[in-house]
Amino acid sequence: MVLRKELVQVHQKYASQEEALRSIAQTFVDLGVVKDSFPQAIIDREAVYPTGLPASEFDIAISHCDSDHVNESAIGAVVLDEPVEFEMMGGMGDGPLSVRLIFMLAIKDPKAQVPTLQKMMAIIQNQQLLKDIREADTAEEAFDLIAPALAE
Repeated sequence: MVLRKELVQVHQKYASQEEALRSIAQTFVDLGVVKDSFPQAIIDREAVYPTGLPASEFDIAISHCDSDHVNESAIGAVVLDEPVEFEMMGGMGDGPLSVRLIFMLAIKDPKAQVPTLQKMMAIIQNQQLLKDIREADTAEEAFDLIAPALAE
């Protein structure tokens, strides 16, 4: 899996989860890494299988969908200035999470999903790394923090 610099954004603001997911997913479409069906597939999957995860520093979402909608594997990361509500992964929890970092995965090879999610979990468990990502002033700075954690 490859974190793409063009898919890393900081200081983003969205009114809702759906707006955030559609906007981020459209960036993947615009780059040609996914099919036009990708944004709706992300929304549909989130409705059935929520992707919010509590983390030590702030809550995170790891949005993804079936490989049928993907042309080539890519990872994006978006840091939000204001949190957006997501339901917790696995239906656990007492209400919505306030997500400040959204990872979006476009996974072409389904076998790559588990190793990629394991790397994501390592990021989620690293309190200092999360704090540094949240405080990144530029997309390039955020990319430089996240990329080593996702390296093969």
